[in-house]
Amino acid sequence: MAARRSSLARAADKTEDVISRACAVVATFASRKPWRTVGLCLFLSAVLASGFSQIKNEARPDKLYVPAYMKSQEDRAWIDDRFGSADVVSSVLLDHRGDANLLTKAALRDAFDVYEDVLAISAEDGATGYDARSCAVGGWNGLCQKSSILAFWNYSRAALEDDPDVLATVNRPAPDCCSPVGRDASLFRVAAKLRYDDAGAVTYAGSLKFDFYLDNDAHEKTNVDPHAQRLERKFNEKLRRASYESFDRPMPLNAAGAAENVDGAFDYDRTFVNLASIVIFCYAYWALYDRRDPFKSRGWLGVAAAVVVLVAVLAAFGLALYCGAIFSATASIAVFLVLGIGLDDAFVICGAELVHFGDFHDDVDRIAEGSATVDDVAARRVERAMAAAGPSITVTSVTDFCAFVAGSFTAIPAISSFCAFCAAAVAVDFLLQVSLFVAIFSLDLRRKLRRAVAERASGDRARCCERCCVKEAPPPDREPERANCYGGSYADALLSKPGKAFVLLATLGLAGLGASGAALTEANYQYDWFLVRGWYLTNYDYNMEHYGDSGVTWVGLYTEHADYYENRQTMADLLEAYGNLRFVASTSLESNWFSAHEAWAAGEASTFSDGTSYCYSVRDFLATADGSDYAENVVLDVSDDTCEITATRVDTLWNEDEDDQSTIIRNRRMVKARQTARTYGRPLGPPKVWNFAFIFGEGVRLVYAETLFSMVIACVTVAVILVFLLGDVRAAAMVSSMVVMVCVITYGSIYWYGDGLNNVSAFFVVIAVGLATDASAHYCHAFQGSEKADPDDRARDALRKLGPSVFKGGASTVLGISMCGFCKTYVFRTFFNYLITILLLALWFGLATMPVLCSLVAPAPRHRAEAAEKPAGPAKLAPDDAKGDVADAAVVEDADAPLALAG
Repeated sequence: MAARRSSLARAADKTEDVISRACAVVATFASRKPWRTVGLCLFLSAVLASGFSQIKNEARPDKLYVPAYMKSQEDRAWIDDRFGSADVVSSVLLDHRGDANLLTKAALRDAFDVYEDVLAISAEDGATGYDARSCAVGGWNGLCQKSSILAFWNYSRAALEDDPDVLATVNRPAPDCCSPVGRDASLFRVAAKLRYDDAGAVTYAGSLKFDFYLDNDAHEKTNVDPHAQRLERKFNEKLRRASYESFDRPMPLNAAGAAENVDGAFDYDRTFVNLASIVIFCYAYWALYDRRDPFKSRGWLGVAAAVVVLVAVLAAFGLALYCGAIFSATASIAVFLVLGIGLDDAFVICGAELVHFGDFHDDVDRIAEGSATVDDVAARRVERAMAAAGPSITVTSVTDFCAFVAGSFTAIPAISSFCAFCAAAVAVDFLLQVSLFVAIFSLDLRRKLRRAVAERASGDRARCCERCCVKEAPPPDREPERANCYGGSYADALLSKPGKAFVLLATLGLAGLGASGAALTEANYQYDWFLVRGWYLTNYDYNMEHYGDSGVTWVGLYTEHADYYENRQTMADLLEAYGNLRFVASTSLESNWFSAHEAWAAGEASTFSDGTSYCYSVRDFLATADGSDYAENVVLDVSDDTCEITATRVDTLWNEDEDDQSTIIRNRRMVKARQTARTYGRPLGPPKVWNFAFIFGEGVRLVYAETLFSMVIACVTVAVILVFLLGDVRAAAMVSSMVVMVCVITYGSIYWYGDGLNNVSAFFVVIAVGLATDASAHYCHAFQGSEKADPDDRARDALRKLGPSVFKGGASTVLGISMCGFCKTYVFRTFFNYLITILLLALWFGLATMPVLCSLVAPAPRHRAEAAEKPAGPAKLAPDDAKGDVADAAVVEDADAPLALAG
């Protein structure tokens, strides 16, 4: 085993050496020809950014957050192809003013006013309206489909005026000319807040509901009919302003209102998203600013680093779009992550240069004496910094890139595209950091060197040499490893026995909390989670409270092309078995095209001997008054000499009380109904059982497997990379265990946040792998590179080198994400909750758990421990005559410092 570790260590050392030299070579070109580098990088970035011309924007949740290969998606495509898009409905809810009874002639007259006002609404210069111009027409009588209490008077104001007793009318059966859900008028579907007399008759109603159905020719891309949507907007505008004596306020409810609610919320949230970007820019300035030392202060360089990251994002997104990635609002979240990763790389590069700021005085002297030029000295300082920082930012970029690439293999389009965008952004950002940012960094160093030389020549040594150019070394009474709080007081507290005990117990507590939450997490996905407080949600809640708990849900039972004459018994058996399912309202199957045709054929003595004659008989039946009710439920292919039934639909109802509305129960019923349909009706297709909610329900059902699949691939990929880069199986196992714990705790936090596992929350479990790796991996890398002999000293040394960069890197993203805590939408609130959780956990495991574990387990060092500890002096730049030798210029005393957390 020892030999194997040695082999891995040698391979890791060789890899790090290659990376270090490669970064130094790139830095040589970028720092010596900075303007050419800037121009070339911006040109290539612009070429890649032109990929935005190929943008494919997708906003439909049913296409973003559910796998495309699901059966419910396939069934939907089949149904839309044969039966067309479902009609859309515009509803208006009428609540009584005060305690008024709406079952009076005065109130019903106002109800007729509402009805007539709706029919008067038009759009597109009168081309569309809720009357015959745009309404959905009933196949049974050719009238516009609608539903309201006015059906009791056949939508005739005169009939209402002639009615001597409206209470008696609404309490006895009446035909309904226009409702798509039944031929009989039902007071319970169109009125609420009912009161009854002792005999059980309705005497009072405090709420009424009107439904108006519009023909819907939905576009494939948006799933919206723009003509219907414009009319719905007019509907909302007019009714929200309307006032009636009997009603408190009309409450419109339709798809356009829902779209306005969600779109308005996203517009509101974009304000905070943009503010978050400003916060990150300000933080980048602050993190590199030093008010006491103008020569160490690099505030504007931090802003430049943020600009470089944005350029990388534009270029990477263009590249991903060229490759066919789908853009959505979710992809905008990638900007935050890449900003954090890119700024971390910039912090590492700047920190690597500051480690050797002590020889700044010597460089100024050499320039002043004429033995070196400003450009040459600036280039060599940058080359040395990149040789030290290169392996660190490479490890960061490689682990993140591989984790995101692994996540892109998921079948959920939103997650797959997001990971593809992030992977491309991480790769492009790395390339621009080692080229474009290095070029800008070298220009900034040139400026500072010129200023220092000018101040030295003018004799202003109080500002230059006494404060800035003096070799930096710790005070004589202070050990080098205690040069900052991370290697000093923080390390003392953390690595003390009580500190170690606290960290281990706290980590176990977090792991236990995450594991218990993971065990209790259930799949759940509700439509109203995407709505935000406003007039639409108020109306939606009112509708669900008074009309939504109807106790039934519509589900379609579809059959495909078949010989229905040969399979008449199969169809009968299918309907019987389906109706016997305990959750199916068997009475809903009493009215279906097959049974109605059988009864009609028996009464008419219709005869048929094969599939063709049977099809003609069905055609004749659908042309009758009784059969017209089912005209939309049977698709026929009729020609001069042939007739075939290509598709049929039976409208059914499922019993559903409040306890049955969970996603898990709905999915179980969906699976049971499908199994029954396949078992008893296979010759008919097999049959399909479908409801729009099945799309999201089945997506949630598959999210377990998809999440596990993506997470395992990402974890295995990262583990392999860690073994190779760290060169020690034990060290890689320690880091991998940290990653797994972060993923488990993040998964468990779904329960503790009161959320459910769905296609949105699972998204963050997948990306947690990449974000959780960096801090722990880089700390372990720094621990292995320490030359101290004692494990506690190695842990302290790694904290001294790593702590500032980790904290700054984590804080940059946390600060930006904190703005999303003020957002309204479910997507951004979920983004805030889980990403903050992941980042804080990454900081905890990187700055607390890993130092303690490393001090206890002590992974093997890469270098021979010091025989005797001694303060480290500043490294010297290579002499002028060695400027052609990049390797000599890249030699630094401490090539492992500093390291950083990405994101």
